[in-house]
Amino acid sequence: MVEKLQRNINIVYALAFFHMFLLIVPVLVPYFQSKGLSLSEIFYLQAIYAGAIVILEAPSGYFADVMGRRLALLYDSERALAQGEGEHAQSLSQLGFTKSLAEGLGALFGGLLAMWSFDIMILVQSLTAWVCLWMALLVVEPPVDNASEPGDRVVSLRDIYQHVARGDRILRMVFIALPVYNLATIHVAWLIQPYWDDMGLSLALFGALWFAQSLTVALASKCSYALERTTGAVFALVVIGILPVIGIFGMAWLGGWAGVALCFMLFFCRGLYQVILANALNRRIPGRCRATVNSLNSLLFRFGFIVTGPFVGYLADMHGISAALNLLGVWSVLAFAVIMLPLIRAVRLLEAGRIDAQRGRGTM
Repeated sequence: MVEKLQRNINIVYALAFFHMFLLIVPVLVPYFQSKGLSLSEIFYLQAIYAGAIVILEAPSGYFADVMGRRLALLYDSERALAQGEGEHAQSLSQLGFTKSLAEGLGALFGGLLAMWSFDIMILVQSLTAWVCLWMALLVVEPPVDNASEPGDRVVSLRDIYQHVARGDRILRMVFIALPVYNLATIHVAWLIQPYWDDMGLSLALFGALWFAQSLTVALASKCSYALERTTGAVFALVVIGILPVIGIFGMAWLGGWAGVALCFMLFFCRGLYQVILANALNRRIPGRCRATVNSLNSLLFRFGFIVTGPFVGYLADMHGISAALNLLGVWSVLAFAVIMLPLIRAVRLLEAGRIDAQRGRGTM
């Protein structure tokens, strides 16, 4: 069993790679525009896509907790192998690095294929989806640790609500912070392609720039655990809160290559929060309901995009990309003031209560 669980971890990394090997994403806006869609219509289309995920996401997570926790496979496999908290965080860091590297390599190839043919690019993209399905069939279900988590596999939604909404204050705030910062990133990701298009860049450059941004996310993911351990959770949270403000307003106010350069701050922030906040969330959730909570968190993000995405697209279409970016900059400022600052205060209280040699330098 130990051998199979160790193989699980390698399969998860490979599955994440092919899942994020997205050839089409860096040129998706030009592709839709080639079909006659406006920018606002592209955002409407993405809102419909998010709606489909909303319908399926939470039930799939609940089903995974009841019938098999493959959605939480990496964390649960390592727990069954008795790896410590540091190993969990480092594995999340490695997973984020793998996904971002795959996205970057996919962007490079996608940009080149788009110069040749959109149809060929989509055909190759569909083949990678079949690889993901094949790898998903190879995973082995991690055993349930009944000693640390007594009870059967029946997952009570009421208990989940009590655990998230009424329990650990940091868990509750991280649960909100993740979709909020994901929303800021995804909105900019959809605006950045028309931003490049306004600069007159070629599709090949689209791929190269997306690769560079994905590499930035990968490097940030790789060093996120070390940043949190060496400088402290509070400093890491301040960085996560400030970088989007600088990056988004920089794109809106400077424009051109200066705006492109500052946008990398947002993607560096993405690499940090997808490891630091995700680890803070998962280590506070019992394994028996981890997949459900992660799915609900993703559902919150998707629902947020359904509500805000069409408006951002309409604003960009009617008043320009800069106006939409300014709105997202204000969003980031509010997120820092309303969500990140209270989270920082909660972490400081937690650190103040620790009686150990690394007081003030630990993870959340």
